[in-house]
Amino acid sequence: MLKRRLLVGLVFLVSLVVVGCGVPQEEHDAVLAERDAAQAEVASLQGELAEVQSKLTTTESDLGETESDLATAESDLADTQSEISSLQSQKSSLQSQISSLQSQLTGAEAQVAELEKLIAALEGSEVGNLAPDFQLKDLDGKTVSLRDLQGSPVMLNFWATWCGPCRNEMPYLQQIYEKWRDKGLKVLMINLSETTSTVRQFMQDNKYSFPVLLDTNGDVSSKYNITAIPTTFFIAGYGVIKERRVGSFPNVETIESSLSKILAPPSLTLFTPQIDGLKVTINGVTMPGTSGTTVTRIQWDWGDGSSEDHYFPASHSYKAGGSYTVKVTSYQSNGLSTMKSVTVQVTG
Repeated sequence: MLKRRLLVGLVFLVSLVVVGCGVPQEEHDAVLAERDAAQAEVASLQGELAEVQSKLTTTESDLGETESDLATAESDLADTQSEISSLQSQKSSLQSQISSLQSQLTGAEAQVAELEKLIAALEGSEVGNLAPDFQLKDLDGKTVSLRDLQGSPVMLNFWATWCGPCRNEMPYLQQIYEKWRDKGLKVLMINLSETTSTVRQFMQDNKYSFPVLLDTNGDVSSKYNITAIPTTFFIAGYGVIKERRVGSFPNVETIESSLSKILAPPSLTLFTPQIDGLKVTINGVTMPGTSGTTVTRIQWDWGDGSSEDHYFPASHSYKAGGSYTVKVTSYQSNGLSTMKSVTVQVTG
């Protein structure tokens, strides 16, 4: 209580002193003005502080987002680095494979070169030789290669328009071409050293349509050792010469006799029939006889008036016991066929 009274008294004395001093009015106003200015500056600084604090908040938010983006980028970078590492590993593996394949390719090319030498040694113009490959242009300028015809039997004929025996056999060769061209046979008529216009005119005048190749420089006739014309080669589908004939053919039958060496019917083997009462089952094997053809149909004549097309095995039930002759015919895609028969004895 005493302290409170002393404090009140002190305030009172200070008041008396201030009043008694008589501070001039101008100084008082100046102090107030300075105070107001200071207060205004304080208010301005407070505004700037608030603005800076807002910017700080925004900057902190942006920093947070940037840090988050940075973390994502670092994660993406890690994934990318992992992917790069995986791709580098794949690249290394592929380079190793390429190296291995290149080594294999080198070996294969060397083997092909050796086989080419062997083929060249086996090639020739006599029966049993591999027919030498060639590339010649036809009357339309299209290049024809013998190797491209591999798999198909080929009849190769060397001729010229000025050759009388050649002209004599031309109608028979045309008939052969028309009959066998859709049955797998390739007919190539190689003209010796004449111009395209001369040969084309000859073909048009005589209405021939078989393919003609132009041996303008005589290179192919040299390969085949042609010393007289006409000369005809019969070449099997696997490329081996089966017959060489010098001179003209007198008729179609003679040509077809030679064709039989390269155009063979299918082979057909029947197994022992299995008989169970009136039911008969027969199995067997059939194979194309001409290279490049396929077996297209097997026909069954059961000997009781009934027939059907059926591949192996085939079964048939008879209505009555007895002896029946079963005939089986195999057809291949060039129209040639083979028939075999077997007798079966069934009991009712």
